[in-house]
Amino acid sequence: MICRLCAAVLPQTIEDDRGRWQLNPDWLQARTGFATGSKVADIVKTIYKKGSTEAGKDRAWSAKRSHYADHVLAERLTGKPQGVKKIYSLEERRDLEPEARSAYALFHKQNVTEVGFIHHLFIERFGCSPDGFCGDDGMLEIKCLDATTHLRLWEGDETVIEEYKPQIVSGLSCTNRNWLDFVSYCPQISDEYDYLKIYVRRFHRNEDEISVLECSVKKFLGEVDNRLRVLLERANSGSTLNQPEALSKQLEDSITLAKKPNVVHARKGKVIQLMK
Repeated sequence: MICRLCAAVLPQTIEDDRGRWQLNPDWLQARTGFATGSKVADIVKTIYKKGSTEAGKDRAWSAKRSHYADHVLAERLTGKPQGVKKIYSLEERRDLEPEARSAYALFHKQNVTEVGFIHHLFIERFGCSPDGFCGDDGMLEIKCLDATTHLRLWEGDETVIEEYKPQIVSGLSCTNRNWLDFVSYCPQISDEYDYLKIYVRRFHRNEDEISVLECSVKKFLGEVDNRLRVLLERANSGSTLNQPEALSKQLEDSITLAKKPNVVHARKGKVIQLMK
């Protein structure tokens, strides 16, 4: 199926007996090497430099951003999804998404259409996976949070929303939709309080927020491109370090050195003496 005019063509997915869809191999492959909406929070995250506490000043990119750049670069070079871990609790929550989608459609009288991985209109290798399209201009982002976090949303705790705000903005950016309903679904709440099981908050498109986020994503992807270019240039430079003969000679020299007496090696923080 085709997500949109400029999107990847994804084969029709086959749901298992628990209704899982997004974790299928075709979906994972479609987003390989892309900066994705669910990771934009890592892309834009900054921290205070050591010794600085003044807001807005002396900030640096976080380690998560660097780690995610490593992840995207590895996917670019392997052409395969990296770091896919199956966590039962996470899978269990994702299995609740169809139920959450149905509950939202029922209570809010919306027709929801499931879609695949969406490519950004003009930023290459940037995309997102909406949890559904609503009509011609709306979309869904569904989270099945634990009860504690879910109830914090009902209490108006903005820190919960702030965690997902980059993903919300990136969804609106990639899909070009006008509004997004953020849905938190928690069926663990007692039926006595069933009206608290689903929390919905609408976010409208904000061009200023989208512009800032898109600049951050383009900068991030530019850095990945530069690292890839440098790696390829080094690999193709003809350096003697890349020649098999040079590597074999280094290995022979290392073995010879290790066989000599009175050579010290560091291992696990300790210095040991090699015996004759």
